[in-house]
Amino acid sequence: MKGLFNNIGEAASRLGSKAAFKLKKAAPELLLVGGIACIVGGTIMACKATKKASDILDDGHEDVEELKSELEGDTQMISPEEEKLVKKDIAKTKLRTLGRVAVAYAPAVAVGSAGIAMIFTSHGIMKRRHGMLLASYNALDAAFKTYRARVLEEEDGKERDRRYLRGDVRDLTTDEMNEFKFVDKVNQDAARMIDDSAWDGPYCCQFDARTSGRFSMHPFSNLNTIREVESIMTNRLHLKGYIFLNEVLYELAMDPVPWGQLVGWIWDSDGEYDTIDISAVEEFPDTPGSSITLEFNCDGAIWDKL
Repeated sequence: MKGLFNNIGEAASRLGSKAAFKLKKAAPELLLVGGIACIVGGTIMACKATKKASDILDDGHEDVEELKSELEGDTQMISPEEEKLVKKDIAKTKLRTLGRVAVAYAPAVAVGSAGIAMIFTSHGIMKRRHGMLLASYNALDAAFKTYRARVLEEEDGKERDRRYLRGDVRDLTTDEMNEFKFVDKVNQDAARMIDDSAWDGPYCCQFDARTSGRFSMHPFSNLNTIREVESIMTNRLHLKGYIFLNEVLYELAMDPVPWGQLVGWIWDSDGEYDTIDISAVEEFPDTPGSSITLEFNCDGAIWDKL
């Protein structure tokens, strides 16, 4: 019975998390529609307030004229002190009238201002997302160019590049495919974005003292840290239903990457892709302080799947 309630709780947690993400994902469209609605509504409210303001101005004008009539009468009947009081009342009446007009227009101004703010906020979100997508594309493009540069460094690289690029590998034997290997020299200009951030590809990066605040000089401690993050993030994946790569990098005390908010893991109800795995490309080094090349088993871009 306890297990049933746990499953229900996890399902409810995943449902709520995904619903919240969908709202966040659709925030620009919702803000844009809401902003337009507020501006239209504010305009209608301003039109209604204009009629009300007109009545207020008429009333205020009548009050001022009544007070002025007291001054335009027999001035000998009014003492200087009373004249000052009447003039003060005229000034107060004008200010009160302006205040009532401002109050009449205040809701329309507030709604219209909120609409403008929502539109600008929507634009800001879309601008940031566009920059993130562009940065992701540039990083992936750099990785592809780096790969091609490594291929071209091979003895028959140009021919291999032509075959792989066009997808024509029918005349390559299995042995020829297996003997292909990467070389160390790469196109530094194309790969600068990845090299500067210690990333060797979209899902492969260096874990060392330069890139992570949780890196330890003791190799065994690094292994424990990675396994701990795997366990924590896998549990979070089961609760949320999805995890972005940047969330895992945050747990590893590493800097986020532009594509990290697009790619990640998504929970499969069949349990096929429900484990976050961070593996070392090579065996964990025994030398203290040695850099570790980590590879993340991301499911790929999950932004459009949520």
